[in-house]
Amino acid sequence: MKKSLVQGTKTSPRIRVSPALVYSSIALIFLGTVCLIMFLLSTFRSENVLANEVSQENTVTHFEINMIGNPDSVFLSPKTTRTGKLNYAADNDNCIEFHISLDKNAEGIKFEIASGEIPSGSLYYYIDGQNPVAIGQSICLNGTHTISFCKPGNSENSYRITSFSKASFPKDISVRTGGPAVLLKTNGLLSSSVKWKSVSPGYEGQFNSLLSNSEGSMVSFLSSENCPHEIAYEISGIHLSACGATEMVTDTFRITVFSSMKINITPAQPLIPAGGVIEIHSGVSGGKGKYSFEWYDEKNQIVGHDSTLKVSEEGNYTVIVYDEMSATMSNATKMILVKQSNCKKPEGISVTDIKPSSVKISWTEQPNIYGYKIRKRLAGENAWSSSGTILPYTTRTLNTLVDNTPYQIQLQAIANPMTNDTSQWSDIISFTTKSYCSNPEELNVVSVGDTSANIQWSSADNAVNYKFRYRKQGDENWTIKNQSASFPCERKLKGLEPNTNYELQVLNECYWKSGTEFTKSIFFKTLDQKKSFEETEANKISKGEFNFQSNPGTGNFSFTIITNAEGKYHLEILNISGAKIYEEEVNAVSGIITKNLQLNNNLPNGIYFVRIRNSAKDYSTTVLISK
Repeated sequence: MKKSLVQGTKTSPRIRVSPALVYSSIALIFLGTVCLIMFLLSTFRSENVLANEVSQENTVTHFEINMIGNPDSVFLSPKTTRTGKLNYAADNDNCIEFHISLDKNAEGIKFEIASGEIPSGSLYYYIDGQNPVAIGQSICLNGTHTISFCKPGNSENSYRITSFSKASFPKDISVRTGGPAVLLKTNGLLSSSVKWKSVSPGYEGQFNSLLSNSEGSMVSFLSSENCPHEIAYEISGIHLSACGATEMVTDTFRITVFSSMKINITPAQPLIPAGGVIEIHSGVSGGKGKYSFEWYDEKNQIVGHDSTLKVSEEGNYTVIVYDEMSATMSNATKMILVKQSNCKKPEGISVTDIKPSSVKISWTEQPNIYGYKIRKRLAGENAWSSSGTILPYTTRTLNTLVDNTPYQIQLQAIANPMTNDTSQWSDIISFTTKSYCSNPEELNVVSVGDTSANIQWSSADNAVNYKFRYRKQGDENWTIKNQSASFPCERKLKGLEPNTNYELQVLNECYWKSGTEFTKSIFFKTLDQKKSFEETEANKISKGEFNFQSNPGTGNFSFTIITNAEGKYHLEILNISGAKIYEEEVNAVSGIITKNLQLNNNLPNGIYFVRIRNSAKDYSTTVLISK
């Protein structure tokens, strides 16, 4: 068994003061206070002299030896002479001493004279000044002790102290597939007697090939890809005991093999969105137990300690992963390059053509874009569902939606799907799908007479019947009318009272429902009792005074009136029912009124009345619109 060589430290010789000096000092205390002070002063001066004398006559060669951490080791001193005396030594003896600290796994020692002239007579060394032991004899010993040897003469000798270890074997360990190799060693066994062999699984010795050797006190183990998860090895050898006879000892230990650690960073080609950040994730397989992480940037500065790292700057990033075996095995390392993208998030997003099960989404086009991605979710939920990549179009219809349901959407621009060059997700856009039995979005009173009103409304999805109700403002009871959805979306309400405010609502009835709620109310007022224009005091305008032209395609007017007077006039246009469809204040300049009316409601065919008046004059005429 090969033992490690321990270096000791030779210290300055220690001073040993004779007991007689101590006893004399004690006796002098009783001579009185004055004598004591004088004695102490004189003693202070004379002690230095005595110490010098002692350092010349009683100095002892001394070594400090630290064997902690080396239970199987040897200390070999340089050649040195014995000097000085110890209390137990004879007057003509010269001494040497060794202050030794043994390892906790040490079992005993042996003290020998390694070289030089051997002193004559019996040879003994002392442990802590007592218990003489024959030189060359092994004894059980542990802890910290002082070993001393005294003999006449001062020949130069080299001294050897051998520390014997308790019999110890490798502890159960864990390793990773593929290494690195681990060192396995025994202590306290005769190296040439130590045998190693695998005992399970399989037959004896089946996995000896994983050991560097099957004999000796020190071998190494290197796992392979095909080795089992756990292997048990038996070790046997002769124990070199310092306390008695040698004996054959045996022990078994286990090696647990885990797969090697592998790191997978996602995304594989990370790109930082324009103006944003990207999260890169380090997924780890293999190894043992809980993982810990260290992320480093290009400046070798730590930037993270989690499996996921948020990155906002382009560059190379390195992750180091540790497991429970990283103290004895290697760790795993991987580097990834993160690049910056110039792909901007979509803007100008609008949601139109909202229906019960579909909507149309539009957005502003971006240059150099491969496509776009849309994701949606129900309002209030966390999970998104993606529509997949859309080629570089700027519209998309989402189908298979649920009616009368609030949704949220986001868009993402994709510059290069192969390198995951994408923008950030857009701001969230919210909308609610229509109900399958929703009411008309528009309800309008297009003309009003004294006893009637014409109404129009927009068509509603899945309508079977439209139900109207109206009442005089302030009344409790409604008048209800029905109209099939197969007819045009217009109706004339008759039997109204002149000069009266009315409230109107509409309801869409679907064939599978009893009906939705009525719409919000709209209000209108009927005209005064109608009189024909011939019965009014309005002046008929002669052809020479009224030059009137209309555009039959749009219902727009262009006319000139000669009033022969300056001033402001009130212009009105009414339909055949007397409903006012336009009015405006106009000026007569040099006795002439010229007006171009671009009406937005595209008047239907029929007779219309044009009236211009002020407090002094009242002109009227009729015009026929025929498209």
